[in-house]
Amino acid sequence: MLRLFRRRSGRTTSEEQVDPGFSWEGLKPEDEYLAAVSHRINTSIGRMRKNPLFASNPVPYLEKYVVSQQTFLMDTVYSAGMARRLALEPVQRDQHRSLAHVQSLLMGYITIGVHVNNQCVGPWHGTGANRDRLNALTQIHARSLLIAEEIFCLLLGGFPSGAQALCRTLYELSIIAKVLGSSPAVISRRYQQSHIVELWRSLEDEHTHGLHHLEPESVAIWNTAKKKFEAVIRRFGREMTQPYGWATPLFNAREEGRRKRRVTFSDLDVLVGETERRWRYRNASHYVHAAHLGTVKSVALGDAGVLTVGPRSIGFAEPATDCLWDLHEIEEVLLRTANKAAGLPEPLYWLEVQTLSVTSMHLLVNESAGTETLDQLQNQRVF
Repeated sequence: MLRLFRRRSGRTTSEEQVDPGFSWEGLKPEDEYLAAVSHRINTSIGRMRKNPLFASNPVPYLEKYVVSQQTFLMDTVYSAGMARRLALEPVQRDQHRSLAHVQSLLMGYITIGVHVNNQCVGPWHGTGANRDRLNALTQIHARSLLIAEEIFCLLLGGFPSGAQALCRTLYELSIIAKVLGSSPAVISRRYQQSHIVELWRSLEDEHTHGLHHLEPESVAIWNTAKKKFEAVIRRFGREMTQPYGWATPLFNAREEGRRKRRVTFSDLDVLVGETERRWRYRNASHYVHAAHLGTVKSVALGDAGVLTVGPRSIGFAEPATDCLWDLHEIEEVLLRTANKAAGLPEPLYWLEVQTLSVTSMHLLVNESAGTETLDQLQNQRVF
């Protein structure tokens, strides 16, 4: 068994945890560990081919090989992993150096974001329609702060493709926040009940074969979810079962009494006037879905035509910029709504502070992106 402990060697790169007695200084290149495993596999195959039964059914012999070589295999795989970690440290260290000031400002932005969110559910809560909007917006805003931190964790680790995928979620949240902030309060109330519909649909998908195999506690959860779902449908209508069904009344009113069959995210984009930024949503979608373009853009082609994977210190400017843009747009909707709800100037003051911070972060990201060389950028080509 591999036991973990804090490294006691003289290396100071980070607080890694490794197996007792493991020597970083004795590490070999990854290729040598791969060659060692390949040699053992080829030797075993060469011996087993002498057995006439091996060709027709190699599985029993393979199982014996794994059992006999278990210690060697795990030690070698572990050492290869440590060698890879050591080789990748400079890349991740460069990322931390490039984004150090941005990260500090972002942590400050999030600290203030948490504070104003708490104020919005407290003294700035207000009454009436704006209160309903704030209830929904504070939840969206809180999630946006979490996603922004996740995006920058990926960027600091050297994974811009994963960060870009999360940027799509943040963009969706920014559009929904704008819809809620500019719509009648009933839309916010509908939005806050939409999770019950989604939960019920998930339970239906999970238990398509009935409830006979469930424990009593699970049956009770099912029954409670069903009652809540039915209550939502009675209150807001059957259209709540559709994607973005909570927004249906906005489009019914705009189509001269004709009931729109289904609302799409593109409809919401158009509603808030963000169609010129739709390309960002499509670009981020490449990294979310299994489209081939997402694969081509994520995996680098090495000099020898070999596909290489792992962290990299380029490609972070676009997801960082997109993240900061949408994060701040969500916070602006929240604070302007809080200003109207409470009738107080404090939310607008905090908005100016956050605007200053996010503007500084954009400048720092642009400066860091300027250090990427032409050769590095060419590695991102898809043609």
